[in-house]
Amino acid sequence: MVELVVFIVIVSIAVAGVMTAFSASLRGGPTSREITIATQLAQERMELILAQKKVLGFACFTDPRFDPCQAAVAVGVCPATVASTLAQCTPPGGYSLTGTPPALITWPGGGGDTNLQLLTVTVTGPDGVRFTLDTLVTNY
Repeated sequence: MVELVVFIVIVSIAVAGVMTAFSASLRGGPTSREITIATQLAQERMELILAQKKVLGFACFTDPRFDPCQAAVAVGVCPATVASTLAQCTPPGGYSLTGTPPALITWPGGGGDTNLQLLTVTVTGPDGVRFTLDTLVTNY
């Protein structure tokens, strides 16, 4: 009987420690609301970028002004474009978006195919948590 009581006390102390750690990790992580907002913002910016690629072509997609919300100065032969509304480029308070210029994908074994680009959009939430969305874009 004594062993059973000691076992119950030890297990309850261990469970209390695990629950405290679990609770602390939930409080410190992003909420489902933040994750949903960040995912939606990243998808919207990705759609703007891909729509611009569709209009201007793949050659202009690799131009430094690939993101219509950051297009300010004409570069090369690609015409300057802007998003259809400023609201599409302005995230809600506390969130910021950045797009990483498309990067050439090189497959193991090479070949140097320039028709594949990796595009990344990063959303930073109000608490500093970063969310990223990647897509592979082709010239086909």
